[in-house]
Amino acid sequence: MKNELNFAIGNRVRKMREYFGYTREQLAEKVDISIRFLTDIEYGSKGMSFSTLIRMCEALHVTTDYILLGREEYTDNSKIVDAFKTVDEKYISGAEELLKTFIKALDA
Repeated sequence: MKNELNFAIGNRVRKMREYFGYTREQLAEKVDISIRFLTDIEYGSKGMSFSTLIRMCEALHVTTDYILLGREEYTDNSKIVDAFKTVDEKYISGAEELLKTFIKALDA
């Protein structure tokens, strides 16, 4: 059971790291852990402490519920969704990349 949970957690961490375009080195630095430890977390071979979990969630802009259980917290993003609805389909991926870049810049 523990290994299955670690594997699921690791997949969610990797998914969000890749979504924001972070390398393992970049995320490890943000969370203040080694690249090897991050790799172990992503592969599910190791778990993480509560304090590491909190730093991981802050770096990835997600809740602990998402990392631990896969639950996505509901927030009212209707204004953003409405704005995306006005964008021509051919520009959606570019708009999404701009939004991700903006979110990453908030950490700088």
